[in-house]
Amino acid sequence: MKYAAPARRLLGAIATSLVLSACGGGGQPPRTSAEPPADLSTVLTVTVHNDQLEEARTWLIVDGQRFRLGSVRANRSETFYYPLDGIRALHLEFDVTLGQHCVTTDASLGPGDNIEVRIPSQLMAFPGVCRRR
Repeated sequence: MKYAAPARRLLGAIATSLVLSACGGGGQPPRTSAEPPADLSTVLTVTVHNDQLEEARTWLIVDGQRFRLGSVRANRSETFYYPLDGIRALHLEFDVTLGQHCVTTDASLGPGDNIEVRIPSQLMAFPGVCRRR
């Protein structure tokens, strides 16, 4: 009986590993791109204007899953393309280097839609929510 507790722990660890591996997506997440695809009607076009004096790292949150778009240098604009297969609930998140974390309001968008977001130099003017990290 002295092996009962370690055996239970081992079985628990194996079961947990199996459950976690089964929960994996099984496939690659959609790839964002800075290059426009041949058919813009299959992607969401996201343009970010960064008026900050620092770089901003950007993410797209689609149906609760976070996908990195890329970085937008200070006082620059970047356009990203994200493949969508239907209307999805989404919002954008930004981390300004040495600054705040900002989140836009939710929107429902689909393939062929365009979204343009400006990160103002004064974040009090940002239409979403910003907070210190």
